[in-house]
Amino acid sequence: MKQFLYIPLLMAICLTSNIQTICAQSNDKFCGTWYSAAFQEGGKSVRHVLNICKQNETFAIQFAIEDTAGKTLCRYAPCKDIKQNGNIISGHYQMAPCYIGGPGGRPEYFGPSIEYVTAELVNDKIVCKRYYIETGYRLNSDNRMYYAGEKYVNRSDIIFYRTK
Repeated sequence: MKQFLYIPLLMAICLTSNIQTICAQSNDKFCGTWYSAAFQEGGKSVRHVLNICKQNETFAIQFAIEDTAGKTLCRYAPCKDIKQNGNIISGHYQMAPCYIGGPGGRPEYFGPSIEYVTAELVNDKIVCKRYYIETGYRLNSDNRMYYAGEKYVNRSDIIFYRTK
C-alpha cells in the first residue's frame, strides 16, 4: 500500500523537473532553430541550420545543411566545450579528414580539422564567425607519415535568423 503513495510523488517530481527544463530552454535567448539565407551549392539551393538547446546549465549546439524543402543533407558533429559570455556563445567540433591525391593516386596530405565557432546574438539574429585549424601529415618516400604542420583557415561569416 505504501508503494502506491510513492508513485504520485515520483510523478510530481519528474513532471516538475521537465517543466523547469522546458521553461529554462524557452526563456534562453539563444535557444531554438536558426536558419541562414539560401545559397547555391552543388547545383542545389541550400541553407545552414543552427540548432541550440539548453539542458540544465549546459548548451547543445548542432550545425546542419538542408535543402530549401527542409531535407537534411549534412549534419556536423555536435559542438564541444561550449561557453557562453553574455550575448556570445562559442565552441568547436571536429571535421572529417581531408585527402588530397598525389602522383599514382597515393594520398599526399590528410589530417583532422577542428572548426571553432563564435556566435554573437545581435538584434534577434546570430552572427556566426568561423575558422578551422587543419593538422597536416604527409607520406614520405618510405610510406611513413610525418607531421607537416598546421594551417589556419578563416571561413566566411554566416548570419542566422529564427525563421525559415
